[in-house]
Amino acid sequence: MIDFLARTNINDNIGFNYAKPAFLVPAAIARLSNSANQDAAEKFIDFILSYEGQQILLQPEINRLPVNRNLLINRQDKVRKLLQLIDGKELQTYDIKLSHQRYHLVNKLFDQAITFHLRERRQLWKRLIRLEARLGADSKSMRELRKAVLKLASAVPVSHQQSLDPELKALMGRQTSGQADYEKQRQLIESWDDFIRQQLSQAQTLLDAMETD
Repeated sequence: MIDFLARTNINDNIGFNYAKPAFLVPAAIARLSNSANQDAAEKFIDFILSYEGQQILLQPEINRLPVNRNLLINRQDKVRKLLQLIDGKELQTYDIKLSHQRYHLVNKLFDQAITFHLRERRQLWKRLIRLEARLGADSKSMRELRKAVLKLASAVPVSHQQSLDPELKALMGRQTSGQADYEKQRQLIESWDDFIRQQLSQAQTLLDAMETD
């Protein structure tokens, strides 16, 4: 969860919802052991953790969430939803080791699924929004369509178990050990692209059918 993105109001057409479970990754602050200004560093940390310092984090130009819960309890924005998730223990520990292991894989998947198909995805959402306006977002047919389109558009060509494969991690790394590895990587990425194209095509077919009804 990136707090300043969650709390930024872009416009009435774009919103933010916390996922369930929510991932909390607190920002760190520390004094360098070889710092030339040990006392000043300690005082700065004490100030940041003080009530006054924590209040500064809530200012619009910073827009961060303080660790002092007392500053959040009476707020009327999305922070209340986050507190509800925390109180309901709907949290997930952020796995740094897993993130490191899948770093290159996730980057390449993002490019294939989002970057290279952004135009098609934008068109899908626009068509879906127009249909919601015409048929009613809460109608049964629209709810079923939206669920089906979102499932197709969010499908990923790599399973959780596959993502843990050390061979896949090595293959997706920045450097390959030779032409054979490069060719294997290229073929795998092409298979991902084929999968994503098929999913988006099926989503478009569902929208076509609803638009012609």
